[in-house]
Amino acid sequence: MRARSSSPAASRLQRNGWSTHASRVERLLHSIGADPAFVEAVLGDLAEERAARTIADGPRAAHLWYLREALRSMPHLVASAIRGASWRRRATLMLCLTAIVSVAAFALTRILGPDAAPAQLVATGDTGDGIVVNNDRRPVRLAMRVLDSAGRVMPDTGVRYRWLSGTPIPVTPRGVAKCNRAGDALVRASLGTVATQFVVRCRPVKKVRSMWTTDLILGDPPVPVPFEALDAQGRTVSLLRGALSVEDSTVATLDVAADGTRLLRARAPGTTMLNIRIGDRGAGTGVHVYERASSPEGISKGQYLAIPVELGGGEMRQWHIPIAPENYYIAMRPDGDEAHVPRLAIVGANCITGMNPHSFLCVAQHETSVFVYHSREGNRSQPERGTLMVWRWGWH
Repeated sequence: MRARSSSPAASRLQRNGWSTHASRVERLLHSIGADPAFVEAVLGDLAEERAARTIADGPRAAHLWYLREALRSMPHLVASAIRGASWRRRATLMLCLTAIVSVAAFALTRILGPDAAPAQLVATGDTGDGIVVNNDRRPVRLAMRVLDSAGRVMPDTGVRYRWLSGTPIPVTPRGVAKCNRAGDALVRASLGTVATQFVVRCRPVKKVRSMWTTDLILGDPPVPVPFEALDAQGRTVSLLRGALSVEDSTVATLDVAADGTRLLRARAPGTTMLNIRIGDRGAGTGVHVYERASSPEGISKGQYLAIPVELGGGEMRQWHIPIAPENYYIAMRPDGDEAHVPRLAIVGANCITGMNPHSFLCVAQHETSVFVYHSREGNRSQPERGTLMVWRWGWH
């Protein structure tokens, strides 16, 4: 019974479905005198990268990459075999190398077809207005999709880049660019006789600023994601590329408006986090989703209640909330006109002011009353509207 290899390279090859292929190649290379450890290391690395490229670029592009890299690795394997080999083994090695090159050339022709050659370069991330770069600290890698005349994806190895005009930003031949200032630069990418030009729009973001918390009410229309991207001078950056994500999609989700604006929609009462990433800067905001109710009295642990309030001049409303070991978050959210918001007072609890004058964090260890009253007793003609938000911490 044949023993199974337990080397790290062999295990990597087996995980990526290349054990049969690798055993043949390994036997060939071992027979011509290549160092076994070196062969296993090279084949293991190639197999892992091929598996990753199969997922990202498809099996055809990954296979082309593997053939090309195998040929590029051949001189190193040959050198490993030549060291200390006899003249007979060297002659055998040259014959084997000639055969391998012939087979590889034939395989490339069969895979690519007679007309396969780079025909078009398409800038990855260009949606029609150029490639937007918001990175402030780290350089970015520009990328091209290489297509043949039939529109099939080819390996992108060998694409070269250079800055042409516009804002003078550093661009290396391999396409690593650094947006050290705001502006637009024209960059050229080429592969052999195929070339294209594209615009890199540098909009460095120094800081992403968001609200500490975002309160949503179940059933209300979605709201724009509350954040702002600022440059080094504190000015708003409007041309942005990044990623937004909600940690718990059962509580809230992200929608996209017709104009591309990202919207936050309530799904169920609860709390989650909204993560914002623009360039190499980020921020986060807590998202609380409340359900509508007529009163906060009897609120249970883990509940989020929103009570609509409308008061005329001199009018006041009062509720009692349960004594509890958990904290309460109590706030008055304006409904429309922020100049006419009912005032909030809490009696019987120990409270501190929250992130704004209309919010409080409280501990109700004694009988507690929540009062909402009209802020202008003399002006009875102007009603005041708002929503009382009450969250009793904890889980059901």
